[in-house]
Amino acid sequence: MRPARQTWHLDCDVPIVSRASVAPKSNDRRSPQGRAKLTNWNDLRHFLSVARAGTLAQAARSLEVEVSTVHRRLAALESGWGLALFERTPAGHELTPHGQVLFQRAEEVDRAVLALQSELSDVDKRRVIRLTTTDDIVEFLSPKIAQFCADNREVQVRLHTAEEALNLVQREADVAIRFIRGSHQELVVKPICTMAFGLYCSAFYLENHGPLTGPADFPVHGFIVAEGALGDTPIMKWLSERVSAAQIWSVCNTVSTMTAAASGGLGVAPLPCFVGDTRPDLVRVLGPIAGTEVKPLIAYHVALRKSERVQDFVTYLKRVFAEHEDLFAGRTA
Repeated sequence: MRPARQTWHLDCDVPIVSRASVAPKSNDRRSPQGRAKLTNWNDLRHFLSVARAGTLAQAARSLEVEVSTVHRRLAALESGWGLALFERTPAGHELTPHGQVLFQRAEEVDRAVLALQSELSDVDKRRVIRLTTTDDIVEFLSPKIAQFCADNREVQVRLHTAEEALNLVQREADVAIRFIRGSHQELVVKPICTMAFGLYCSAFYLENHGPLTGPADFPVHGFIVAEGALGDTPIMKWLSERVSAAQIWSVCNTVSTMTAAASGGLGVAPLPCFVGDTRPDLVRVLGPIAGTEVKPLIAYHVALRKSERVQDFVTYLKRVFAEHEDLFAGRTA
């Protein structure tokens, strides 16, 4: 697996690594590793992007520059060090042993820069908190976050929703409520609730297609399913084992679009109970469905343990979820 994409916010051409300020003498017989070198900051960040993306094209897209710019920066870095940092293969750019060493050290610089940016942002008068989560959780949390901001007027909460979560390790966000897989020593990660799922449709749909009381009724009904990361969830796997391809009437990539499709009568949708049970235009026909529960996690970087604004926000969110435990568990319908 390739390293995750990074985000840089500094753009300067100041050398950041130097053993000497003069060029080596012409009779210097030391190996390339022993000669004096200067590493340009921009060259280094382009190197990191290629190492993480694996190709010049993907690195260029992440940096929002031309491929020729990435190639030029990479060539300058390799020329300056006198070392091949990548092997060019049909699949892309693979790190050489020298490249792997530089990558490890460059990531340390990356983390130091991001930590500095975090410290500097803490003195921002608005005291911004960046939350990344899913669209359905944002809809649920919005009025609660509004109350938090009303009680903490110096705080500004920025919300980010997308299928691809922002990277907490790279400090692209402060707090995440996500279905995070694996673990990372630089993150504090805690379960925030148990989220149950059920099947929902509109009253209009039921009137036109008949009752649905269990899997035995599935053959005469149409379903709304998810694709992408949302399609790889227990509820979607459960449903895929019980319906045929011909019964899939609509495919969506977010919970919000699935909810809208069900509301419009496009079929039966598997939805989180906290979403379906709060929609007056939807009817729960089955659920909570045992074995399809998930446990979303709340996470933040370990460096933010001492951030009062983030800790206050995290504590508030935990309390909100605890107060709505029955809603998320599907016990309120």
